[in-house]
Amino acid sequence: MKSSAPPDVEQPVTVDKPFDVGKPLNTPHPVAQACPQCGSTEYKAVKPAAMIAFTSDRLCLSCSTQYTPPTPLWARFIFGVIGVAALGFSVVATYNIILGKLHGRLGLLTPFVVAVVGLGCLYKAVTK
Repeated sequence: MKSSAPPDVEQPVTVDKPFDVGKPLNTPHPVAQACPQCGSTEYKAVKPAAMIAFTSDRLCLSCSTQYTPPTPLWARFIFGVIGVAALGFSVVATYNIILGKLHGRLGLLTPFVVAVVGLGCLYKAVTK
């Protein structure tokens, strides 16, 4: 398909989105330690399809199925601790704002944003 712009006009520069913005939070591929199609453990590492990934996705050398290894236990633990702490902070801050102890310095938006981050961390902690 030809461009309608004259040949002497420069094309705009395209910039990748930072921090994998636009990628899905969850992987579209099956999650497994070995190939879910044929059971082979031989693979080639490929770029992960998910926004948050601790290891590369895998492409089976036998049947070319792409799959994602499970989230490591240490990462699930860290996400769980951060999620619980964030939700705890949100509940305590909201309670204190309602009681008038914080005088609304934080505003109700701050505990809400922290709660959303906490829920996201807990989601990543319990899903593979």
